[in-house]
Amino acid sequence: MKKTIWIILAVVLQGPAAEQRPTESEEEPLKPVGDKFMKEITSGKTAEALDGLLDNYWYDRSGLAKFKMETKGRTEAELTKVEASLGKGQPDGYEFLGVKRLGKRVVGFVYLQKFENFVEPWALTYYESSGTFRLAGLQFGQAAQDVVRYFSVAEPARLQVPATDERPNGRNEARLKEAADKFLTNVSNGRMAEALDALLDRYWYDQSGLTRSKVLIESQFNAELAKAEITVGKRLPNAHEFLGAKRLGKCVIRLVYLQHFENFCSGWALTFYKARHEFKLISLNFGDSVEDDLKTFTTTEPTP
Repeated sequence: MKKTIWIILAVVLQGPAAEQRPTESEEEPLKPVGDKFMKEITSGKTAEALDGLLDNYWYDRSGLAKFKMETKGRTEAELTKVEASLGKGQPDGYEFLGVKRLGKRVVGFVYLQKFENFVEPWALTYYESSGTFRLAGLQFGQAAQDVVRYFSVAEPARLQVPATDERPNGRNEARLKEAADKFLTNVSNGRMAEALDALLDRYWYDQSGLTRSKVLIESQFNAELAKAEITVGKRLPNAHEFLGAKRLGKCVIRLVYLQHFENFCSGWALTFYKARHEFKLISLNFGDSVEDDLKTFTTTEPTP
């Protein structure tokens, strides 16, 4: 799924070193401001969202009127492009990931905006000068990806299954793990068609194009597995290994596996996304496209 990438503005402001971090009372209003902005953006009130944020917090007051007009046009256009790629935006569909700091005066609030088939990040960055926070950067999409990666959480060799207040999706995630295990079992035993039928019929995000997707995916992965067997030997029946789960917020989970062959192994990654009520499979990756995931779960044991 192609993603639209854009930046409204990101600035680096310089100021004298502060002797102490701004107090919590000074930062306290910023989180509700971000929440209000995201609620309005995800409710289709783009102009209202930008007016409220920029009128009160934008750092450059002299060019505010012109900047707001230009920003509204770009924002509406880019959100339209994203919806064409990722599906409709979800009403009130956003998730607060957390806060990122740089030194004592820079604080960023990071969110995910939910669309039908995946998310795009927002980052609101404030800079404190003379006791007042001003919005110094507003980023969306790829421009915010470097920030979002700090909030990606890896859970090696385990999956938190029980449902709790902190992890309400636990039971649903257990079913995802069971479906992924079954998929890898079928694949390792040479049953690709059966593997895809069981997984995609239940979880594929685009059910309207399911038949075509299954044909294309089966052809692709059969070819990739044939290449792998030339390089690392025959696949070993029932020989797969769950490495762990990678999470982004509460709505994205990526299950990472090794499939074992005679002479080495190769990686699989299954990414599930929950826009509102249930998880859907949005991507299925094998081989080179899983290299970064394998690095995440690689451990070292330095010599004592």
